[in-house]
Amino acid sequence: MKKILLFIMLLVPFKVVAFSASSMVAVDLDNDYVYFDANKDDRRLIASITKIMTAIVVIENTDINREITVEEEVLKAYGSAIYINVGEKITIKDLLYGLIMRSGNDAAVVLAKNVAGSMEGFAHLMNELASNIGMKNSNFVNAHGLEENDGSANYSTAYDMAILTKYAMNNKTFREIFGTKKYVAKSSDKTYSWTNKNKLLHSEDYITGGKTGFTEKARRTLVTTASRNNINVVVVTLNDGNDFLDHKNMYEEIFRNYEAIKVLGKDNIKIKDEKVYKNDILYLDEDVYVSVRNKNKDKNIIISAEEANKLEPSKVCLLCTGSQGEPLAALSRIASGTHKQIKLIPNDIVIFSSSPIPGNSSSVSATINKLYLKGVSVYTNGDTFDIHSSGHANQEELKLMIRLFKPTYFAPYHGEYRMLKTHADLAIECDIPKQNTFILNNGDVLNMSKGEIKKHGHIQAGDTYVDGSRIGDVSNIVIKDRMLMSNNGILAIIINIDSKNKTLLNTPLVTTRGYILVNESTELIKEIEMICKKIINQKLKNKNVNFNDIKTDLINNLMPFLSEQTGRIPIILPIIMDIKDYQKAN
Repeated sequence: MKKILLFIMLLVPFKVVAFSASSMVAVDLDNDYVYFDANKDDRRLIASITKIMTAIVVIENTDINREITVEEEVLKAYGSAIYINVGEKITIKDLLYGLIMRSGNDAAVVLAKNVAGSMEGFAHLMNELASNIGMKNSNFVNAHGLEENDGSANYSTAYDMAILTKYAMNNKTFREIFGTKKYVAKSSDKTYSWTNKNKLLHSEDYITGGKTGFTEKARRTLVTTASRNNINVVVVTLNDGNDFLDHKNMYEEIFRNYEAIKVLGKDNIKIKDEKVYKNDILYLDEDVYVSVRNKNKDKNIIISAEEANKLEPSKVCLLCTGSQGEPLAALSRIASGTHKQIKLIPNDIVIFSSSPIPGNSSSVSATINKLYLKGVSVYTNGDTFDIHSSGHANQEELKLMIRLFKPTYFAPYHGEYRMLKTHADLAIECDIPKQNTFILNNGDVLNMSKGEIKKHGHIQAGDTYVDGSRIGDVSNIVIKDRMLMSNNGILAIIINIDSKNKTLLNTPLVTTRGYILVNESTELIKEIEMICKKIINQKLKNKNVNFNDIKTDLINNLMPFLSEQTGRIPIILPIIMDIKDYQKAN
């Protein structure tokens, strides 16, 4: 029996479901119950999910088995297409499949013309249906969903699109087209083979249909439907960069926490105390279900350590800190056997869903070695297992936070400039005016006054060095010299000169600290002394003797020599002592 110890860097509180859409809603197709919503009544551009309306209007207003001839209006279409040609003969039914499955804008243009005579006439039919079914915040100007040259475009709300989809799903023909994964169509010119763009339809068995959409202004839009255990749901997201995952998470959350309760059975029914139809037999075509939250679903998910000890090891998963081998973190204490409540047993599994931060590899390796000594299996992130779970929010999560708080001004403060710039751009995507975003350098001042925020000057900011009793006045040169001394050491040359008689009084004395050992480098020391002696004697022959020139020549000549001999260049300190009239004194 195995229990799994899972280390993660970020714990998300249970029951918190986060989505990144600007507007979204999840609605029960049978009883209009709203499972999730966010800004569901905000008007937004809807892009190609327009084609849900296009399809149902076509189905209700013409014979879909009718064959039509593609005319020159198709040349006006652009963007996504099924690539039909002028003069080609094809059925309206096949065009509907291309419209929904491949988002064919050319199919939309041809369908509008053949159903209503013009795009304007078709838009009238679309708006008429929208009004009839209760879409109160929607308007349609075309059948394809692209923005027009004059700036007009189709707009709706997440809730209105849910109303539309619920209405359309009651139509058998629409339902079949909406949920088709693959379709083959034959026209007078060629054979088409189409795969539905809604990838959830291919990956999740509970998905029953869907329509994708995208334009630069609307961004990603998506409508999907799903069914499991008599719970039928439509999900709509507008401006959602993470739409497929959000839809999947919503459905799984709904199916996990709700169950369908049958309130009326099909066939003959009796209504208690009903008097009008008491002598008649009443029938239902199908059972009637109501979705009810299952309060027992969440029970006992999070338990205490005492409760965990009473369960079978294979049914326990522990989440703990300690990804970077911190000595006081839970994982380190578990690995060392010093944790008061958790003890490892052979065949336990430990999963590091993290990667070592540079500099922490040795401490992480030490923790892993201790875990192996306990006889457990350890899995780490790498080429074999891609199990890294970031402790930082991704872009869609950052956008979610911005949309939840709806700030007037936005100033990202953590990270390098490129990260700050990207974060500010995300805020602009979330409808914060560009002039209200600020990318600041260390020391920049933001002035907040009378409800407005503006940049206001700069103050000195950065590292402050403390050097004994001095604070902040240590120069960069001093710091650089100290770094050089710590890395390469010091070589000092003590020189006695009689400047009046221009005489070097003795061989220069060479000593070092942190560079080389004098006792083990006698030959090198002698060579240094001879180089110094030669340079000094040459300088003393000059008419005017300048000690600074002597020091400079010594440093410039010794640096390449020392680098060649030892591979390092220490700080070279020539110290000249002027002993005037040395001969006279003696």
